[in-house]
Amino acid sequence: MPKPEYSALYKAVDVAYGMGELPQWVAVLTRLLFACGGRISQFASLKVMDLTANNGSFVLNLPQAKTREAHSRVSFKKFDLSPQTGRLAMEYIENLRCQGHGPDAAFFHEDIVMKWGPREERRSEGDLFFGHCVRANLSTVYSNALRPIAPPTERLQFEPIPVSTRRFRYTFGTRLAEEGASKAIIADRLGHVDLQNVDVYFEASPKIVENIDKAMDAQLAPLAYAFRGRLVEGEEHSTHKGAPGSRIIDFRVAKDPVGSCGGKGQGCAFNKPTACYTCFKFEPWLDGPHEKVLIRLKVERERCGTDERLAAINDDAMRAVQEVMAECDQAREQRKPGVSE
Repeated sequence: MPKPEYSALYKAVDVAYGMGELPQWVAVLTRLLFACGGRISQFASLKVMDLTANNGSFVLNLPQAKTREAHSRVSFKKFDLSPQTGRLAMEYIENLRCQGHGPDAAFFHEDIVMKWGPREERRSEGDLFFGHCVRANLSTVYSNALRPIAPPTERLQFEPIPVSTRRFRYTFGTRLAEEGASKAIIADRLGHVDLQNVDVYFEASPKIVENIDKAMDAQLAPLAYAFRGRLVEGEEHSTHKGAPGSRIIDFRVAKDPVGSCGGKGQGCAFNKPTACYTCFKFEPWLDGPHEKVLIRLKVERERCGTDERLAAINDDAMRAVQEVMAECDQAREQRKPGVSE
């Protein structure tokens, strides 16, 4: 999956979830597929207890498949999750707990995933995988949920991006190869027991992939603007005009708000205000401290050093801040005397 498609699908899922068009479990599974590149069978085996949070850090213990063990919950691989993904997953777990599901419950429980009930006979309560979806069902329901919101791609004459759980895994492995990871590291992160299956991720050279990405970035630019909100002059022009929960402030850079939330922040588990800049509900203020936010994001990116995957986490947000700043400059230019409307 080329980078523009990757970014467009990521944002499409966030927007659809924010608008209530996708259930929370679909948004969570999408984030985990992007973050871990696991097989759908591994996520079907996942339990609530497999996600841990400690002092703002989130770790997913993903059950390993095809390791010649008795079953998929004998061995695990640890994956660090971004704060945004971790918080969303923890909110999802809290909702599971409110529905009576304990630590040993299936993370993607069949009662939640299968809208009309499981298609196969339920396992008995004593079964280790009681309540878990069959992997084929989880894959099918997930792909069917994403298909209506999949963004178009120039690569296929602007047909929707093909969505399957296997593509996430291939993308994860290919990105590791592009970043210079060895075959041993890729095999380890993807749970392969040997190196015979990792050559596929090296078939397209990093340079070719980079050139394709750059070409598609330009072609898809009109379809993939990072900023999707609405610029407003100030709070008095925002949707909720100062209602509780509507102000968005980045206290790390300034006490003045950067803008307002059209949804008053209700049910939002994303990292404010970084994630706000790519949200369709965001209403940035014309005189908000957007430049200071951009400087902070650039400093945080530099701290990631050579870890390009970690450094790129907020690249879309940085691009969105820059787009907001450009719109603000344009609005100020139009205010000048002698400039026609």
